[in-house]
Amino acid sequence: MAIQNLSLITILMVICKILGTEAFTETPDYLSRVTNMDTSIPTEESRQKCDAMETELDYAIDIEVTVSDIAVINDLRNLLATTSFPYPLTNTIEVTGVNLTTVCYPNGNEFQCRCEERIALSNDSCVLYTHCDDIIQGTCRCINAIPADGQFCQSQPPPKTELDYDIDIEVTVSDIAMINDLRNLLATTSFPYPMTNTIEVTGVNLTTVCYPNGNGFQCRCEERFALSYDSCVLYTPCDDIIQGTCRCINAIPADGQFCQSQPPPKTELDYDIDIEVTVSDIAMINDLRNLLATTSFPYPMTNTIEVTGVNLTTVCYPNGNGFQCRCEERFALSYDSCVLYTPCDDIIQGTCTCINGIPSDGQFCEPQPPFLQAFTMNYDIIYPGTTLQLTCVVPVIMQMGTGSWFVNDMLVSNNTKYSITNSPPTLTVQDMSGDDTGIYMFTMTQSTLTFTYEEFIWVTDVIPPIIQLNMLATNVPCGANENIPLNCCVTYYLLKNVTAKWMDGSVEIPSVQTITNMLCVSIAYPVPKQCNTKQLTCEVMVKKESATEIFTDDVTITFFRGAPDCNDITYGAGMNGNTSTVSSPANFMGSSTAVCENGNWTLVEDNCVFSLIKTLELFSQSLSSANVSSFVKDLRTITTNFESNITQSSATISSIVNILGKVASVSQNISKTSMQDVLETVSILVSPQAENSWAGLNSNNETQNTSSALLESIENITHSLSSNSFTISTTNIELIKTTLTFPFNEAMNSSKIFIPSQGLPSNTSITTIVFTTLEFVLPARTTGNTMNNSINGVVMLAYVNETINNVLLTFDKTNKTKGNNQCVFWNFKVFNGIGGWDSTGCQLQSETNDSVTCSCNHLTSFSILMLPFVPESIEVALNYITYIGVSISMGCLVLCLIIEAFVWSVVTKNSTAHMRHVAIVNIALSLLIANIWFIIGAAVSDVGQSTPKNACSAATFFIHLFYLALFFWMLISALFLFYRTMMIKMSKRTMMAIAFTVGYGAPLIIAIITIAVTAPKNGYFRQGYACWLNWYQTKALLAFAIPALIIIVVNLLILIVILVKLLMRSTGEDRQSEEKNALLVIARCVAVLTPIFGITWGLGIGTMVEPTNLGIQITFAVFNSLQGFFILVFGTLLDSKVRSAVVGRFSFLNSLSSRTKSISVGLSLSSLAECITRRTQSDKYSAEEHLMRQIK
Repeated sequence: MAIQNLSLITILMVICKILGTEAFTETPDYLSRVTNMDTSIPTEESRQKCDAMETELDYAIDIEVTVSDIAVINDLRNLLATTSFPYPLTNTIEVTGVNLTTVCYPNGNEFQCRCEERIALSNDSCVLYTHCDDIIQGTCRCINAIPADGQFCQSQPPPKTELDYDIDIEVTVSDIAMINDLRNLLATTSFPYPMTNTIEVTGVNLTTVCYPNGNGFQCRCEERFALSYDSCVLYTPCDDIIQGTCRCINAIPADGQFCQSQPPPKTELDYDIDIEVTVSDIAMINDLRNLLATTSFPYPMTNTIEVTGVNLTTVCYPNGNGFQCRCEERFALSYDSCVLYTPCDDIIQGTCTCINGIPSDGQFCEPQPPFLQAFTMNYDIIYPGTTLQLTCVVPVIMQMGTGSWFVNDMLVSNNTKYSITNSPPTLTVQDMSGDDTGIYMFTMTQSTLTFTYEEFIWVTDVIPPIIQLNMLATNVPCGANENIPLNCCVTYYLLKNVTAKWMDGSVEIPSVQTITNMLCVSIAYPVPKQCNTKQLTCEVMVKKESATEIFTDDVTITFFRGAPDCNDITYGAGMNGNTSTVSSPANFMGSSTAVCENGNWTLVEDNCVFSLIKTLELFSQSLSSANVSSFVKDLRTITTNFESNITQSSATISSIVNILGKVASVSQNISKTSMQDVLETVSILVSPQAENSWAGLNSNNETQNTSSALLESIENITHSLSSNSFTISTTNIELIKTTLTFPFNEAMNSSKIFIPSQGLPSNTSITTIVFTTLEFVLPARTTGNTMNNSINGVVMLAYVNETINNVLLTFDKTNKTKGNNQCVFWNFKVFNGIGGWDSTGCQLQSETNDSVTCSCNHLTSFSILMLPFVPESIEVALNYITYIGVSISMGCLVLCLIIEAFVWSVVTKNSTAHMRHVAIVNIALSLLIANIWFIIGAAVSDVGQSTPKNACSAATFFIHLFYLALFFWMLISALFLFYRTMMIKMSKRTMMAIAFTVGYGAPLIIAIITIAVTAPKNGYFRQGYACWLNWYQTKALLAFAIPALIIIVVNLLILIVILVKLLMRSTGEDRQSEEKNALLVIARCVAVLTPIFGITWGLGIGTMVEPTNLGIQITFAVFNSLQGFFILVFGTLLDSKVRSAVVGRFSFLNSLSSRTKSISVGLSLSSLAECITRRTQSDKYSAEEHLMRQIK
């Protein structure tokens, strides 16, 4: 104790002496190193100087103490630990504290210095003097030397203290837009955000938004926030409670417990530890098995560590000179290990359980996967009657081997039931039934290796037996000495439990039974003597575990007397009014019914459904949400593989719509894959190939709701989509599911949707589906009862699981030639539940030449309807004018041709007259044929509905061709007039060759080029109107307008030239009177008909440019209807030569009828013509004079 006190006194005296010095600026330079315990006492002068100090100064003094006994160090530690500080030395000096900082020990030839507790060396000292412990946070506590610079251990600064505060702020706003602005502000602000040098905002989160909801409030959490379970229960949740939290309550929490950050998921780490145990006694292995079997897992080791399971995987035994390793139950060796170490059992499913060696790489037995997908099947669910394709996926190394297939341990080979192919190995099984349920195995051997895979395949038993009769209603002559062949065949998954028989009332009819892939009973029913209608029944009994079920189907036999009115192979014989119902053709189920009318069987009902689809429809009656994904995958597979069978069958399409309705009713949380399967199926149903089938469905009173049911099913399935965002695109359908962020703006196929901010929760999702081909699927019936409507855009289905009261929809116009636009949605409730278009809640906001924008206050399926510009009453009048006028025109043209034929030999004696009549005949013939094709085109095109492509293309082609021929023959007439006026010499044969080449050759070339260029683009003719050239899509109409306009201009120029020529004619010109008359008629035809045709087709183009102008519509209808009349009048009746010839013909016929027997004089046609010519010449001016008189 004396030594301890002495040490402390010594230290204090040294301190006092130092303080007594006059200079303290640089303390280390004035420190005296104390090398032993002998220290002198400070002088009186020093004490006085210490006493004289008035300013309080703090000094840190380093003192090095050298001791030879380590015990002194410990005593010094204890002394400092028990001494109270501050320790007064004088009235003005006190020691506030003494710390032992560094202790240096000899270490071999060097020293090692270690810091005391809470003391450390700087990083520079650690590096300079070689640290002997870790450098942590830039310091160490041990170095291998005594610091030469005196930089010993220093006190470590206390850790910086940071305080985190969570502050809840409630903000009341009256405008919901401020909430969205706040969201956007927080989303764009960077954190941490400095407030002062010592304060910063690390983050700001919008957690809860409360809206008025009726008489109360509804509070919803923002993304990544949730309410506690207590708050959810206390304030009534408005969504599901998941994992003890909810995100919506129907009140403002009174305790201020708003939404909190959801805790991150607990992180668990799993470790697999392999332990090898060597034992000398085999009994220990069994004891270990028993121990593991009786131990409960998980087994806690600590609060944070638990053993979830311990498995004995591999046991290796000595086997001769080596070892044999066997796997425990549910464990197997990899294929590589099996091959490398020689398997001692079969390789099954790419694994084995025994090898002849201990794996040197430590790859012992591993858990077997629960299911190895070695078999792939064409259907996920095996239905009775389907064809199963089973393909085995074998390891690459064994693909050169030979394989064998087994069904229920029986080796199978190629026959009518089974078909085997290789590369890859595939087994095809025809007509699956319950007897085919069992274990299917494939085995392949290569060298010494064997690969085996087996799987249990089950044929579903939920489908009831399918009964097919060869006829359901037939007609037989009364008293015929013949038998009626009747067949009843049953398809069922387990035929051995089925029996069938024919019944006549309660009496069984003897029958012949055959069993293949179905059970069939056949009878030859004799025609009875009494010709009363007979009903026979096929009775089917199915034995089940609990009871026997009975199914029946009937056939009705009607007898008739006398010779049949109708008779063919399909429906048999029958009288007018009789009905015949026969079974479906191969690969279909159901029946078709025909009625005998006017000596022919007329099909009135077709219920033939593609057999695979019928099987799916029967299965869907017991469909559950658990097997929806497999079911819709099979539906898509069948629909895709048999597209033509399905699109051409109205009954099959209706059956698939029923299936989709069942899928919609049981669906829950539909995945993207399943929705893809559904939309690919629907895309085929609404493909253009199915247009005729939909026309039949929509025109049938019993099936006209099929299209509405299809759209409703898709809407309902959309409601069950999973919460993930995804996009699906098929040939005719596009789907986008995404999170609704405001303002929402999405562009899709030929359409856009815009939803302004409406204060919905941030996690709200929206699903939009666009259909591009529903214009022929959904009929254009509307609640306004307007006729001739048509869908003129895509159909967009939009769904949000919230109330939307403002949405803008933009649709591109499909046909820009149509009339007034109307924004509509599909209302499933109107028209007694069959559905139709309704405009309630929607109005047209804006329109351009290419698009229409609609504003609606709800979401469902939308589109635009186009109403004709022309009112229905006026349109009816126009139709009457057109058809009556065209009929009159055709009558005039026929009369013109008859007159020309009647007087042909009389009026075509010279080349000029001959050419003039050839031209007028071909003009009349071209217009007549064009009018005939116009009537055909109007018949095949149903205005407001989709126009049949092939028929309308043909009508448009011939209308185009012969209208062009009309104008080109007008050109021929003008050119001939020009040629004759200019006195150009040309042979008659040359003129005819040029005329027919130009008159028909040029129109034919133009028409062929037009259809070849525009038809591949689907822009040859106008959709939804009478068949004629398209304008808006391809400008095909120019192929008519340009040649016609050029011909009109050329003809008018020729007329001007002829007029000038006649005014300046020379007196030396001399022409025969007949030729001059012909030239006169040609000139008159060209001068009159060219403007008439020009005006007519100018008005026709005007009806397309200005479809709202009723004056142009009516004027065009009148002029178009009178073209034939103009040709008859100006081309034939106003020709004096023709009139004279007609009069002469009738005079000649009258004179022939009044002759007596004694008169035998004959008159040749040529002499008759001469007589007529002489008689008419005396009363006429010369042709040239007459023309000049008309001009003047």
